[in-house]
Amino acid sequence: MDVYRNLILKTFLAFIFTYSAMAENPFPSSSEDAIKIDGNDSDWSGIKAFKDPFCGTKQKDTVDVKTLHAVFTKTHFIYKFVLDPEPSKFSAKNDLSILQVVYDVDNNKSTGATSKQLFYKHKATGFERRIEVVINKNKEVTAKVYSSDNNFGKVLKTWKSGSENFSVKGNVVEMKVPYELINFKPQSGLNKLRMYFAEFANSTGNSGYEPLSLTLDYSSLNKVESKEDSSSKSSDGGGGSKIYLLMLATIWLVSILCGFAIAPKAGLSNGVAAINFIPFIGQLAFLFILAFGQWPLHKDYQKLEDRLREFDDVI
Repeated sequence: MDVYRNLILKTFLAFIFTYSAMAENPFPSSSEDAIKIDGNDSDWSGIKAFKDPFCGTKQKDTVDVKTLHAVFTKTHFIYKFVLDPEPSKFSAKNDLSILQVVYDVDNNKSTGATSKQLFYKHKATGFERRIEVVINKNKEVTAKVYSSDNNFGKVLKTWKSGSENFSVKGNVVEMKVPYELINFKPQSGLNKLRMYFAEFANSTGNSGYEPLSLTLDYSSLNKVESKEDSSSKSSDGGGGSKIYLLMLATIWLVSILCGFAIAPKAGLSNGVAAINFIPFIGQLAFLFILAFGQWPLHKDYQKLEDRLREFDDVI
C-alpha cells in the first residue's frame, strides 16, 4: 500500500511541477491574424510587456528600448517595442544598433555558432540566427537577419518599415519573425529554444548594454487559440482552463488513492483498484464493481452467518 501511495504522490508532484513550468512562459499565444504589423499598437491591448522597463539608465544621445512585448503563433514570433526618443527626434552620424535578438533554435550549445563567434563583443555559442534592429543617419529604422553559417557577417534578409514583417510608427516598432526564416521547427518536436535580447542604449555593464537571456518552451504551440477564442478570452489569460485541468487531475489522483484504500476493505485485490489509473472510464468501472459486484468480504460474512444459524439449530 505504501508503494502505491508513494507512486501516486510522485505523479501528483510531477504534474504540479509541469503545470507551474508551463505557467511561467513569458510569451502568450496568439492567432495568426490577431496582430497586424502596421505600427498601430491598439491590437496589443491586454498583452502585458514581459520586460518593462527593458533596461537600465539610458546613455546620452541614444535610442532606448523602453518596453518589449512579444507573442507567438503557430508560425511566427511577433514583437512590439517602444523607443525613446522616437526615431524622428534622433540625430545620428552613423548607423546605430538599437536591439539584437539572437536565437538558438534547437536549444543546443554544441550546434550553431562556436565560442569564437561574437556579436557586439558577446559570445554567440550555440546560436544560429541573429536579428539586428538599426537606425541610420536618415532616421530610418530597419531590421536585418544574419546567420551563424557566415559568422553573422552576411545579411540574409532586410526588412524596412511598411513591409509585411516590419513597421515603425512614431515610437512603436512591430516585427514579425517567421519560424521558417530562423529555422525553428516546433511542429517537428523541437519545442525549446534559447532567445537572447541585447539592448544597446543604456549604461549597464562594461560593454554598455544589458542582455536578457531566456529559454522558452513552446510545447503548447498546437493549442494556439483561434481569433474568436482570443477575442473572447477572459482577463485571466486562459488561467481558468488551466485551473479546471488541474482540478480534474487532482480528482483523478485522489480517486486512485481512495481506490487502493477501499479495495482491501471490500476484500478486493489491488488489481481491481488499479483500473482507476484509466481516467474517467476506470473510475466508472470501479464504482460499478463496488455497486453491483459481489464483494469477497460479503461472501465471508455470509458463510459466518450460515455457521451461526447451524450453531443455533444445534442448540
